[in-house]
Amino acid sequence: MLSSLLALSLAAGPSTLLVWGGGKTPEEAQKSLAEWKTKSPEWLSWVQLAAGYPRIIESKTVTGLNPGFHIVVLGACDDGIAGAHALDLFKLLEPSVYAKDVTWAEASACPARVADWDWSPEVARVKTKQGSLSGLLLFRENAPDVKAAIRSDIKGGASTLKWFDEKGGDCELAGPFEARGSGLAYESICITGRCTSNGSSKFRTTFSLKDGQIERTSKEVEVISKMFCD
Repeated sequence: MLSSLLALSLAAGPSTLLVWGGGKTPEEAQKSLAEWKTKSPEWLSWVQLAAGYPRIIESKTVTGLNPGFHIVVLGACDDGIAGAHALDLFKLLEPSVYAKDVTWAEASACPARVADWDWSPEVARVKTKQGSLSGLLLFRENAPDVKAAIRSDIKGGASTLKWFDEKGGDCELAGPFEARGSGLAYESICITGRCTSNGSSKFRTTFSLKDGQIERTSKEVEVISKMFCD
């Protein structure tokens, strides 16, 4: 028994827990877990939880948590950068998700990317007269697939998350989302014509709020090169 406790103590170290929710009773934690199961299927196309997660733990069993709660944990990351990166995605998908620095006595179980999907370093946010927008760009390494995840929070209204399929194939991202005016915008460089020498231009895609709805616009902002044919 003593040797088991010693081994556990030696294995314990700093970790970041990603917490979905929970409450003061096991029943509240079970309700929170049921909400995860209802909301998460689409998200799991881009991020995969470690085996055995999500799981419910009692906060009193983990150093660094306030006792008296039963919480739903999505993962435990021993790399702070990896934990923060996973949190960026989860907080956009569900703003109530939070991270907690703890001493964790188990193996690292950080959420992992699925099929080379990745996302921009941090959530971009902008406030408008109608409410606020927050967004992330998701993309695949060595592939043209790009998706924009945009959350709108309307003043006095509901919070809505929408997914947009962005240009692939002849376009490459030129940067992450940035707040621009009253919207969120990103830029991409696209081939505009193919010949001996291809033409290319920079395009800016902007998401904004109009009459409480997310509006997407795209325009050419710079001609980089013109197509040339022999």
